Amino acid sequence: MTRLRHLLSLAEQEIAQREVNQQARRIKAARFPMPKELADFDFSAVPNVNKAQVFELAQGGYVSKAEPILLVGNPGLGKTHAAIGLGLAACRQGHKVRFYNTAGLVNDLLQAQDKHQVPKVLAAALKFQVVILDELGFTLRAFSPSAAQLMFQFCAALYVNPRPDPASGFHLIPSHSSGSGLECVALKLNFTWA
Repeated sequence: MTRLRHLLSLAEQEIAQREVNQQARRIKAARFPMPKELADFDFSAVPNVNKAQVFELAQGGYVSKAEPILLVGNPGLGKTHAAIGLGLAACRQGHKVRFYNTAGLVNDLLQAQDKHQVPKVLAAALKFQVVILDELGFTLRAFSPSAAQLMFQFCAALYVNPRPDPASGFHLIPSHSSGSGLECVALKLNFTWA
């Protein structure tokens, strides 16, 4: 019986290590610019943000419901921190997440257009269950018409195309957003001073 318990213990350790490794791969694949945990977020600096609501989002229910989230507010109030924290939580729950700085994404889309590879970029994005677009509001103002069209094509493809897992969906979590044109969201968190 001791051998059997030992083998069971080894199998449990192997399973636990595989989960740790998979989680690390998902976090690396997300390409977060820096690790930011929700536990470290200073809610006292932004009292209008509902802490309970943010931690409820961290449970991941929005992913299975395919509900987008919009973080809106002035610069420097923690929208990127919150978006990364929610993204890390989703990674830990087994979801494939991708963080994009919107300006970088637009540059990638423009380069892909020059090489006739936009469908390849879109296909890569379709593999993710959660997509975070950071600094969308700042970037919206600077878009050229062709960049705006590519950004529209990117977002539309994520909403329209069937997902690998029908329960998963595209989740737009922009930060530094002006909110214009993006009001069709399930949840909008306003990052404003009291």
